[in-house]
Amino acid sequence: MSEQFGEMDPLAQSAALTCIVKVNLTKSSANTRQLLQKILNKATNEIENADVRDQAYIYWRVLSTDDKALQKKIIMRKLPTLETTIETFSPGLLDQLINEISNLGSVFYKPSSAFIKPKYSDSAFVNKKKLQSRKLEELQQMAKTEIVQNAARAENLLDFEDSDIENEDEGTPEFQDAETKEDDVKNPTANANQILDELSDLFAGMSTQTPAQKAGNKGPQKNNDILGPF
Repeated sequence: MSEQFGEMDPLAQSAALTCIVKVNLTKSSANTRQLLQKILNKATNEIENADVRDQAYIYWRVLSTDDKALQKKIIMRKLPTLETTIETFSPGLLDQLINEISNLGSVFYKPSSAFIKPKYSDSAFVNKKKLQSRKLEELQQMAKTEIVQNAARAENLLDFEDSDIENEDEGTPEFQDAETKEDDVKNPTANANQILDELSDLFAGMSTQTPAQKAGNKGPQKNNDILGPF
């Protein structure tokens, strides 16, 4: 019986515990005392049901007293007859109330789901899942960005090895031409300044006066020629 006690239904465990305690009080023997000790140990250490565990603790506390008469008075006391209300409940509701006999459902004659509101509704759980998926996407994006940055850093580190190889070929004409083109690409500002300097040299010999200014300069010269004889 003690080996099967943990596999029993909570109601069967409670009934078995009460039975072995009463048998030990009325007809105590070495076998009943040993069986009672095993069941009390399992009920208090291995059973998860709160009702069975609390019942075992109460029985253990009462049986630990030295007054046998007090033990029988408490445990073997006949309980008063109660008016039953079982017939007023449907079988399904009755099963729920029996399973929740330690809750307020046994007082209100209602299952706990009828008067206890859940802390979170279904929509809240859905929103929480969406929030978790959104955070997961952000983490994935951060991971991708970090991978790209690490790859760029690795390429920069590899450039030092490439520069060593390029230094060996610096004396060749092909390398100098490639280096010049690369400098032009890397320094667009210097290249633009060079083009502006060339344009300035090209137009350096040209006159900056407009045709109107040239005509204005020739006007007084003609007047001087006409008035020359006078």
